[in-house]
Amino acid sequence: MLSVKYASRFSCAGNLWLSESRCRIAGSRSLELLTYMSIRKEWMEHVEKERLFKLDPFPGDPNARTVLMSEELLKLTTRPMEEGEDGNRRSPLIASLQYIVAGRRLVVCMTPFKARKANLGRLDPIEDSIWDVRCQEKPALRVFCQFVEKDVLFAVTCRPRTVKMDWLGWVPLGDSN
Repeated sequence: MLSVKYASRFSCAGNLWLSESRCRIAGSRSLELLTYMSIRKEWMEHVEKERLFKLDPFPGDPNARTVLMSEELLKLTTRPMEEGEDGNRRSPLIASLQYIVAGRRLVVCMTPFKARKANLGRLDPIEDSIWDVRCQEKPALRVFCQFVEKDVLFAVTCRPRTVKMDWLGWVPLGDSN
């Protein structure tokens, strides 16, 4: 599987390079295009070999951006939806990811710890180029991700923000125990 460390060496969002070391290396437009092309080839190969999974848009929605998912997120977003807490939390999670795929306007926070109302927030340390998709409905969920190229987001894992959810199987981020 494409490691987070590997992806962070090539992280970018739009025309904004998020890694300071990458800014120094990418001195010419042709180098940037070659980098995009090699990264695209790499992630497409991972999708073809089913090591990464592409989130398809809802029927009738545009396919403006790409969300790549780990196997963990694929299972979370595609298993049968049950009534109750599981369905009530997973449906807004899926909607948040679909919002990105459809190219809808996103509120993005570039400053760690300040993204209270943002759909997408940059995390500390910023050198790691890690972001989270924020599913704001209470109890909140976070999907940790990285940009691998313009309009291509690699969603790695999902965690509860403050309230334990048995169906998710992870300790909340706000829980220090």
